[in-house]
Amino acid sequence: MTYKIAEKKRLAQRARASRQRASLPEIVLLLIMLVVNSTPILWGLVTSLKTRREILVYPPKFFNFTPGLEHYFNVFRNGLDIGMRNSLLYSACTIALGLVLGLLAAYGFERYHFPFKKILFYIVIAGIPLSIGSAAMLIPNYLYMMELGLTNKWYTLILLYTAYNLPMAIWIMKGGIEAIPLEIEDAALIDGCSRAYIIGRLIPRLILPSIASSALFLFIGAWNSLSLL
Repeated sequence: MTYKIAEKKRLAQRARASRQRASLPEIVLLLIMLVVNSTPILWGLVTSLKTRREILVYPPKFFNFTPGLEHYFNVFRNGLDIGMRNSLLYSACTIALGLVLGLLAAYGFERYHFPFKKILFYIVIAGIPLSIGSAAMLIPNYLYMMELGLTNKWYTLILLYTAYNLPMAIWIMKGGIEAIPLEIEDAALIDGCSRAYIIGRLIPRLILPSIASSALFLFIGAWNSLSLL
């Protein structure tokens, strides 16, 4: 009885704490952060609606100008839609290829034992910074692809984007597979499931958050590689 009363008091205190309003300094701080973070975005939006002459006016006008969409029309006339289509295509292909290869590699590193396993995994971890500094590899990659005869091929960028971001995908999915008890796979094998079914159907359903995180990193890595387009 005493325990139930204490539990009710604790829940009531938690409910009152959740209903407490923010103090005035907290509200002021949040408003300042909102203004500081939103001003560049709003200024860019306003500038995009001005004509070239109005952009160069000093002091700049924030409200008193005639808005127009000429800059947006010019961007689309110069091939923005084609660039976005190509970027989406390459990003989607990179995600598909990266998830397949990353899942297979992560499962192999986590479930199998083979020579130089730790060394190979350390090499994978050492390759994670490639997703950040891929621009530094632009000239070496071009020379290497030229030697292989892979220049001016539509799939070359997909291979490069996947190679740059694959280490991160492997590392993330390996952590997801590591959290799955091995007994689940043993039970699936006893029930007649093949190893291909476990890798292709069972494991992906159990590590959906890891797959989503890997897909997000693959997409960001491919979409931001403007220097390689």
